[in-house]
Amino acid sequence: KNELSVFRVLKKCFQYWTVIQNKENCSVRNLQSIIQKLVPGDFLPLYFHAQNAAILIQIDENHIDQPLISSWQVSLPPDVITPSLEPHFSDFPVPVFQLPNRSQLLSSVHCELLIDFMNNTIEHAKVQKASCRFDEVRDVPISHYVCQWWITQFQDAQVHNQTNPSIAFKKKHRDQIRYTRSMLPFRRSGLWMTIKVVLHTILVRRLANVGTIVYKLLIAHFLTYCISEKLSNNYLISNDILMHCLRKIVRRLNKIEQLLSPVDSNDINQWIQNVKEEIKQKVDVITPSPKWQKSIEQQKKQKHAKLHLHPYQQETYQHPCRKLKEYINQRRSDESSRYYFDRFGYRYLESNRVADRDDDLPRFLLTNLIDDTMGIALTRAEIWIQYNLAAWIDSSLQSGKGNQTFEKLQKFYEDYQNAALKWYYSENKSSDPIGYSRFILASLTIIRLIHKNLCKDGRFQRLKLHAIRIPNLLELFEFLVLPNRNDMFHARALYDYFQEFSKKSYPDLLSNIESRNSFGVQFAEQSSEMNETLEKIQEQIEQDKKDKTEEVNKAKEKYEELMKKVIGLKCECESDVKFYYKKC
Repeated sequence: KNELSVFRVLKKCFQYWTVIQNKENCSVRNLQSIIQKLVPGDFLPLYFHAQNAAILIQIDENHIDQPLISSWQVSLPPDVITPSLEPHFSDFPVPVFQLPNRSQLLSSVHCELLIDFMNNTIEHAKVQKASCRFDEVRDVPISHYVCQWWITQFQDAQVHNQTNPSIAFKKKHRDQIRYTRSMLPFRRSGLWMTIKVVLHTILVRRLANVGTIVYKLLIAHFLTYCISEKLSNNYLISNDILMHCLRKIVRRLNKIEQLLSPVDSNDINQWIQNVKEEIKQKVDVITPSPKWQKSIEQQKKQKHAKLHLHPYQQETYQHPCRKLKEYINQRRSDESSRYYFDRFGYRYLESNRVADRDDDLPRFLLTNLIDDTMGIALTRAEIWIQYNLAAWIDSSLQSGKGNQTFEKLQKFYEDYQNAALKWYYSENKSSDPIGYSRFILASLTIIRLIHKNLCKDGRFQRLKLHAIRIPNLLELFEFLVLPNRNDMFHARALYDYFQEFSKKSYPDLLSNIESRNSFGVQFAEQSSEMNETLEKIQEQIEQDKKDKTEEVNKAKEKYEELMKKVIGLKCECESDVKFYYKKC
C-alpha cells in the first residue's frame, strides 16, 4: 500500500511528542536533546493539561535556525460553553511567531519553564461562595500564561506573515468538568483536542486544502480501526453504540465525497481511494446482522413473559382485575379528575395536585403558601406550562367557554409572574439565576402559545405577517442559566420562533398604530363586527348632529321672539327727589 511523504513527518513528530508528553520523561535534558534534533520541516507539539494550553514548535525549511512557535487555548471554560445555545468553534491556524535563533528554546531556563507549565497550574478559575472567592479546581485553568505571556518572553520574536489564509479550519469545543477521579471520554479530553489540531495543522501546511480531506480520512480510519480491534479481541460492544459509531463513519465518508476535487498528485488520489476502500471493507465486516434488532425484541418478550400468570389459572386473577377496573372508572367519574402525561411518562393528578377544578389551571399553587413550599410550587407550575399548557389551550378553545380561554390564562400568568418575581428575585435575599431563567422560559412559552393559537384563528391570521419585537429579547437568551439539555432545547425552540417573527416586515402591535399597515387598522377594516359598530357610531353621530341642529334652531327662534317682545316694551320712569334717581 502506498504511503504519503507527509506521514514520515507525522510519525517523527508523534515519536518526539510521546517522549516528552510523559511527565516521567519530561526533563530539561530530554527537552534540549529533542529540540536540538529537529531538522527543517520537523514539528514538536506539547500539551499542558495544568494550563489548558498547547504549543507547537516548527523548524522552517527556508530559515533553518529561526524556529516558528505558536500557542493556543485548548478547552473553553464551562461558564462559556454550558449555557450557550450555539456550538463554539476555534479558528486555526493561530498566529505564528518567528524567533531569531534556536538558542532561546534550548536554554535551561526555558526548558524548566515548560516543565513547570506541565506540572503546576498557575491560576485557577475563581468562584464566588459566601462572599468569598475560591479556586474552582473542577473548571479548566486560566491559559493566558502560555497563550500570551510565554511568547512575550522571547527576545526579538516577530510575527510570521507567510501563513496561507486558504488553509484555515475550525475545531468544535465540547464542555468538560475536571475531577480527580472522573472518567473523561477521550473525545472530550484536552489531549485529544490537541492531537486533532496538531494533525490537521501539519497536514494543511504540507498539502494545503487536500490536507483537510486526508485529515478526515485518518480520523475515520482511526475510529474504524479501534472498533475492529475491539471486536477482534472479543470485546463486547452493544449494538446501539456500534450502530451509532458506524453511522458516524458513513456520514464522514459522505462528507469526504463532497469535498473531493481533482487532485494534481496521483499518489494522493491513489492513497485516498485505498483508504476509503479499506474503511468500507471494515465497516462491512463489523456491521451487525440485519436481524440484530430481533434479539432485542425477543429479550423484551421474555421479560414480559416472566410477569404473566399461569395460562390455565386465569380465573384466579381475571375477577379481581375486573373489580379493580370498575373501581378506578368509578373514582374517575366521581371526582371528574384528569390526568396529564409529561414527556417522561410520569402522571400528575391535575384535579388534586397541579390544576384547579374549575379551569384546570394550576393557579392555587401560587397563593397562600409558606416560603418552604413556594419554590416547589413554582417548579411544578413551570413544568405544567412547558408540557401541558398547549393541551389545555386546545381543549379550552374547543369547549363551550372558549371565549374565556385567554382571559383565564392572563389571570393565571399575572399570579405566576407576581409569585415568581418575589421568589426568584428579591431584595431581601440572594437571587436565583436558574429559577429566574425558568421564569423567562415559562413567560415566553405562554406568549408563544397565545400567538400561535391566535394566528390559527381566521380573524387574526394577519398576525403571521407582523413582527414580534420585545426589547433586548434575543440578547436575553445569552444570559440564561440552563443546567440541563431539555431546557436548552426548549430555549432554542423559543429563540428560533421569536427570531423568525422579529424579521417580519409589518410593524408589531404597539408600534406605528396609526399607520396604514398596522394590525389594528387592518383588523378594523376586515372585521364585520367592527364595521357594523363603526356604521352604528356614524349613524348615531349624524342623528346627534341633526338633533343638535334642530335644538339650536328652536333656541334661535325663541330668542328672536323674546327680542321682539323686549323691543315693543315702553319705559315708564318716576323721579324720587329725596335720592336723586329715576325708577323705571
